[in-house]
Amino acid sequence: MGVTLCSHELDIDDDGAIFPKEERIISLFVEEITKKAVYEAFEAHQHDFPGFYILAYHRCYPDAEF
Repeated sequence: MGVTLCSHELDIDDDGAIFPKEERIISLFVEEITKKAVYEAFEAHQHDFPGFYILAYHRCYPDAEF
């Protein structure tokens, strides 16, 4: 399962749009593809990504970091 993480720290572009300062895609193994399963799997690794939250989850990407 691919999971897109975004930082709580925000940035502003030249047009005034606000967006997360950093975004990462990681891979997590889950038994079933549900929001609860993804969040439970992320809890064990949350210390590796301080200041990040789950934005979305999806099928795995080959270039995932974790």
